Formats: sequence, C-alpha cells, structure tokens
Amino acid sequence: MHVEWLIHHLCFDENFSSAEIDIDLHDADVWDRLIRSLTRSIGLEELKITRSSDYQVRSDEDLEDLFRAIGSMAQLNRLELSEFSTLDLSSGRNTFENFLGVTDLQIDISEDSTPLSADVARSIVSIPKLRNISIATPCSFAVSNLFSPSIESILVEGLSELTFDDDNFRQFVEDLERDRVRQLSRLDILCVTIASHQVPLLANMLKQNSTLVELRLSLSIPNENVVNECCEEIIDAMSYNTVLQKFDNYKSRDIKASLATKKAQNGMLFHNTTLREFGLFGDDAFNDTAQEKNLYLRLNAAGRKRLLDVGPGSIHDWVEVLCDEGIRDNLPCLFYLLRMNPSLCQSYRYEQKDGTDETVHQQWDENEETRQRKKICK
Repeated sequence: MHVEWLIHHLCFDENFSSAEIDIDLHDADVWDRLIRSLTRSIGLEELKITRSSDYQVRSDEDLEDLFRAIGSMAQLNRLELSEFSTLDLSSGRNTFENFLGVTDLQIDISEDSTPLSADVARSIVSIPKLRNISIATPCSFAVSNLFSPSIESILVEGLSELTFDDDNFRQFVEDLERDRVRQLSRLDILCVTIASHQVPLLANMLKQNSTLVELRLSLSIPNENVVNECCEEIIDAMSYNTVLQKFDNYKSRDIKASLATKKAQNGMLFHNTTLREFGLFGDDAFNDTAQEKNLYLRLNAAGRKRLLDVGPGSIHDWVEVLCDEGIRDNLPCLFYLLRMNPSLCQSYRYEQKDGTDETVHQQWDENEETRQRKKICK
C-alpha cells in the first residue's frame, strides 16, 4: 500500500479495517506521521507489517514507537509481523501486554535471527486476549515457552529442518501432560522433528493429556528396527486418549509399518470412537487394512461416539448417522451400522395427522417367515 494513501485512510476512514505496511522507510517525517496515524485509527481490525531487510532503524525507539502504536489500536484483533528479527521483537517485549484487542498473532522471524528467547516468548503470550499464535522460525527454541492458560491454538513452523532438543522436548510434553495449557486444543509443529528415542515421552503425554483435539507433528523413525515398536507405543497411547480427534504425522510416508502393526492400529480404532483423522505411517489406500481404518474414521466423523459411548442411542440418532453425507453412499459403513443395530431394519418413521413423528416397530411374524421359505423351497 502507498504510504500516503495508507496514512489518509487510517486517519479518516472508519471503515478501513485491513492494512499491509512495509516499513522500508528512510524518511523520518513520513515514519512519524505513520506512527501517529496508527494511534488514531479507530476501525483497523487486521494489520500486516513487513520489516524490510533494507530498512535501518534510527534507534530502538523506532520499533518501540511502532509497538506502542499497535497497542493503542483498540479494534485490532489480527496482527502479522513478517521478517522481524528476534532482536526486533525484544525491543517490544515490554509493550506486548498492551496489545489489548489482539486475539490472533502470526510472526515470521527473519532467517538470520537467533533463537527466540524465553523472555520474548513469554512476553508475547502475555497479550491479554491472545488465543491463536503462529510462529515461523529459523532456529529451534523451547516451544513450551509459548504455553499459557488462555492459548487455544499454536502453530510452529521451522524455516528449515529443525529438531527438538531433549531437554526442551521433555519440558514440552510434561506441560502437556499436566494440562498446563488448559485451553490448548490445536497444536501444529511443522518441520521440527521428533526423534524415535523421544517417542515414549510423546506416548505418555498422549495417554494423559485431556485438552488437545488436533495434533500435527513431524515424527521421524529412520531406524527400521524400531519402527513397529515406536508406532505401537503411539497406538497404545491412543487407546487411552478419548479427546484427540485429529493426529497427523507430516513424515508418515517415510514410515513403513508391518502388517501386525497395521492390525494393531485398526484394533485401537475399533474401540476409539473419537479419532476422525489418524496418519501415523504410510499405507496403500486400497489395501484391506487401510480401508478398515478409513471405515472407523469415517464412522467417527459421522457420530459413532454418541451411538456407542453413552449407551444405546435413539433410533433418531442412528438414522441421523446413517444419513450422514460420508456414510449414506458407503456400503461398508452402512453394513457396519446395521450389523451393530439390526433393529434399524424393523423401524420406520411416519408423520401423523397432528404433525408429530412416531416410530413404528414392525414385528416380523416368524411363522410367516417359515411359510415364505417353504414356498421358495418348492
């Protein structure tokens, strides 16, 4: 956006709700006017600021002024900071707690930066209403420093292939085991690899965590001798977890599990009525074990949990699941449900004259059935 046009709309257009700024500014007067216009904005809800590598700040006060201006924007709820260094973020660490309206924060850290320090990470999550945070980083750091009681979603993306330091990973899983992040339901760790020797800690966390609904991570098991052992630890953990709905391994295609491990996975999925996505290792989509896996996941997405976990569901519940978009045209799913509840074949609903629905159960006459069979035999 042209800076003069941007300044005008920030100051005078109350319907101006979204802006992108490249702070490649060498003109001190323009910079000062931009800062003042940000403080006067009353309608801006979304703001993206790109920190050009060519832009040299006059002093740390430049960035402090920028962060203070952001803090004064009461309507701002979504903020994206692109190409900021960890040193830049450190300049604003004392102002983040004043970002009173920000609920969604995305930070793309510049490639030449140092690791995100604990102080800066904790100052970021001190933003009062922050619920969703996304960070792209060139360096490994302690992800658990982003944990806070109010955070609902965390995405961490490595700009190159990174690994979890053992100490940091241990703290990471311990915090999740203890439900320290009480509201955290979505956790996405992209290009930060979990090693095979860290799997037992991950599995133990999955057994105990009661908040995560979606978990995406990068699990690498290059040693073929421990592939099945590691996979089965995760599978066993998921037999205890009743909350997680989506589990995806970004490196699943690189993991080749044995037939016994695939059957163990399906045994877990037969009983787990919560999982809707489960991608731990690679599998041919057309083989029997993969189709059985997809059967259970599809049924779970349609509502198998409410049919089986809370006692026998009502006929209405069963019919609703049968009519689900993902079920009604899938013969294996229909067969599974009818086999689980044969009485569905003996019931139908009709509308009475008064407008109410009534379920009628047709009782089959066994003698009539016998007579029909005799006719067929003749």
